Amino acid sequence: MIKMILTLALSLVVILNVNAANNVKNDKKIDAKCHIELYGGQQTIYFATVQGSHLSKLVKRLSNRSISTVFSQKKQKVYKVYECVKLSDKFSSIQGRKIFAKHPR
Repeated sequence: MIKMILTLALSLVVILNVNAANNVKNDKKIDAKCHIELYGGQQTIYFATVQGSHLSKLVKRLSNRSISTVFSQKKQKVYKVYECVKLSDKFSSIQGRKIFAKHPR
């Protein structure tokens, strides 16, 4: 009886450790790019490093925030965020792809 309880407890510990390890692997940081519009109408690309699970929330987080850009020494405020994707992915809009192709990296 004691052997069965110990075996059950040990297997439970192993299962919990495997699940914890999988959760850590899924939430690693990734590089992202966002197609944004600044106040004044200028569209640009914004680069960020975020947790993998936070990529979908980046659109809401960037709206109305002041960010550094290549166009100015001062921070500029974001008017609208069109789309955020992984750095290796392509934008779905043609406008975003054109701006990314011209953007100094």
